[in-house]
Amino acid sequence: MMKRFLIIFFLILNGIAFAQSRDAEFEGGTKQLKKIILTKINLDSIDVDENTVVKLTFKIDRQGRVVVINCESDYPKTKIEFIRVATEIKQKWKPAIKNGKRVDSEIMLSFPMIFE
Repeated sequence: MMKRFLIIFFLILNGIAFAQSRDAEFEGGTKQLKKIILTKINLDSIDVDENTVVKLTFKIDRQGRVVVINCESDYPKTKIEFIRVATEIKQKWKPAIKNGKRVDSEIMLSFPMIFE
């Protein structure tokens, strides 16, 4: 009886551990991260037009540290400014989990530039 219980317990425990998966998460969420970035951007130092979309990609390691930041934009000054601001954010992330284990991951955020 005890063996049976231990086997069932072990199977349930493994099922829970391997079922856990999530992307890396910025503490406070994606909205908070975007808000921080957009409030720190120096608008005088970027070039944009009405169709500009800036994409920031964060590579997050297993410990929740940002190890690489890339930026896609048609404007070099805009790339430099977004990377500068993103690099200033020192807050750790919750690392991604796959099959119950921490893994390296990549998160992309888009910033459409809207003019009124």
